[in-house]
Amino acid sequence: MEYDYSLLRETMRDERHSIRSLAKATDMHYGTLSGKLNNKSEFRVSEIIAIARELDISDVVRYFFTPKVRKTEQEKQ
Repeated sequence: MEYDYSLLRETMRDERHSIRSLAKATDMHYGTLSGKLNNKSEFRVSEIIAIARELDISDVVRYFFTPKVRKTEQEKQ
């Protein structure tokens, strides 16, 4: 299943974090975070906690577990 990280990316922009700066602040590698944001692999709980703390996110479900809706599914609605 793919997840929609657009809200997370928006919050990163609002907090003036690039993928590189957020990766550094949360002790992750740039490529690892980039891959997870692009649904190449899943976030671990420890990574979600670190990112949530850095970005002051309380509703992790909304930011990390919103299913990605494909365009064909959106058109049906």
